[in-house]
This record gives sequence, structure tokens and C-alpha cells, in this order.
Amino acid sequence: MDMALIQGEGPGLVVHTSGVHGVEGYAGSAIQISYLTRRKEMKEEASSSPSILLIHSVNPYGMANFRRVNENNIDLNRNGLHDFSNVLKREPNVASYVDFDHILNPSSPFRYGFFLSLLPALLKHGLLKLKHTMVTGQYHKSEGIFYGGKELESSNGILYNFTEKFLRSRLQNTTDIENRDGTCSFDNITWINVHTGLGRSGSDTILLLQVGKEKPAELKKMAKVFQGASIPDAGSGGDDVQNGYELVRGTTEELLSPLLTETHHWHLTQEFGTKPSILVGRALILENALHRNLPHGRALLRSAFYPRTPKWRKAIITRGLTLLQQAAGRT
Repeated sequence: MDMALIQGEGPGLVVHTSGVHGVEGYAGSAIQISYLTRRKEMKEEASSSPSILLIHSVNPYGMANFRRVNENNIDLNRNGLHDFSNVLKREPNVASYVDFDHILNPSSPFRYGFFLSLLPALLKHGLLKLKHTMVTGQYHKSEGIFYGGKELESSNGILYNFTEKFLRSRLQNTTDIENRDGTCSFDNITWINVHTGLGRSGSDTILLLQVGKEKPAELKKMAKVFQGASIPDAGSGGDDVQNGYELVRGTTEELLSPLLTETHHWHLTQEFGTKPSILVGRALILENALHRNLPHGRALLRSAFYPRTPKWRKAIITRGLTLLQQAAGRT
């Protein structure tokens, strides 16, 4: 995991995170590299920009091995909990995970028979139900997909501890956090967490997955700052991407929320679409079934979460830089 701080003279702080879901990190990494290149070429921006903190490859194992999970088969975006007692006591079938276990965790990776085995469940329950089951996560089957673990993983611990120490050090240095008018420069923090997989290919949706949704007035401000973005909670499209996350626990937003209670912060997930959701789901299921014995799963996930086409890459960098710049302009 790498961190880079670009000290700005303007108020506020923008944090940009990549690689929480390993293989999805290449998109976020490309945005970060493009931003650094742009800042180097346009030095005058530093005078008015807030401080920018880039956090690269939160899940280095997953990024290096084209996996979405870490070395313990744990989804770090379901592992961000300070107390696991409630999720460990939760009914394993809370989102029908047990009912769909034969589909989500097949005993044999039948690559070409996947849709045939899935068809009865799709006809009976629909695609949204299956998505809801998958993204909710689970805490009882360590070898299954979307496993959140039983204790905080080291990568999440490093992320939390670094953020805590960074914010504390800034609070202790009044020359850093105070503007000439005496106001705190970290009164607002905008955290952008880049993910890929869901939505129309090359398009992004801004998801708000933290505990406690933003109030309508705050959503209006958000829509004004991020003009042109799809924000489901603000009524600007992308509902199909956000639907199904109602029972999700342990996100990065939840992990860091105790540190940001004293600031006016927005924690956003910028989700870039890649392929149709049913193909993304297929890749997740088959990769997990394959990865212990065969290398084919790597290609499955790389294709599903990082399309290597010039058009897709250009769209990701364009929209990624736009959101970063809009966040930096937030007042």
C-alpha cells in the first residue's frame, strides 16, 4: 500500500483510494497516475487546490494476483468493522446466501454450464435478487465468495491507523490546519473510493454506502458539486447499480466513519461499469471455484473488472480526473 500527499494551500482535503478490491485497482491506479502527471504539468493549480491524499493499492495481494479478495479470501469491503459480533450472529441466510450456495460456490467450476445451472434461479427470483444475495456479503463460509472474515484484516488496519495518525498530526499542527481567517482547513473531507464492475461500460455511478444516508439538502449540494455524475440518492440516475446494497456491512466507509465524525465529509464510491452484471457475477463465481488449482480465474476477473480497450481506459481516466477536480473545487 502506497500513500502520497500533495500539499495544497486551499481548504479541505481530498482522499482518493484505489485497489480495495485488488483487481479493480488498475482503474483507480490509472486515475491517480494521470492526476499526478497533470499536476506536475500544471503547477499553478497548487496555489488554490486543497491537499490531495492518494492511497494506492489497499489490497496489494489482490492487485498483484488479479483477485478481488485478499490473501485470506476476504473481501476488504465487507471487512471494515470494529466489532464483528453482530455480523457473526447474523442469520447466514439473511439474504438467501444459503439458498443460492450451490450457484455461488459450485463444487466444480463448470465454465460452460454456468448459465444452464443459473437459469432456474433467474426465472424464479430475478437478477436483482441474486445480486442482493451476492453483494450483501457473508461471515460464515471462509471459502465462499463475498466473505467478510471474523476480524479486521491487516490492510484495513493499516488504512485505518494511517488515516487516524494523519488526521491527528494535522490537528496538532495548527499552522497546517488553519487558514488566515482561522478556520479549519479540514472542515470538509471528500473521500473517493474507486471500484469497477457494475453499470454501463465506461460510465460511472456515485454510490453512498456509508451507515446513515446523506440528508436531501446535502444530496443537492453533492449533485451541484459533481455535475454530470450519476448519483442515485440524488435522483440523477444509476439506481440499477445501487439497488441491492441495503444489508451491506463492513465497507471502507463504515471502517473510517469513526475518524470523520468531527468533519463535514463525503465518502463516495465511484463505480465504473465494465460488462453486463450477469457476466461479472459469473466471473466472480467461477474465479473463486478455479483459483486454488487452476490459473484460469485470473483471466476471468481481469476481463470482468479491467477491460483492456482504449475506449474504456479513456473513459475511466476522463471521468476519474473530472470527479477528482470537482472534489478539489468543493467549498
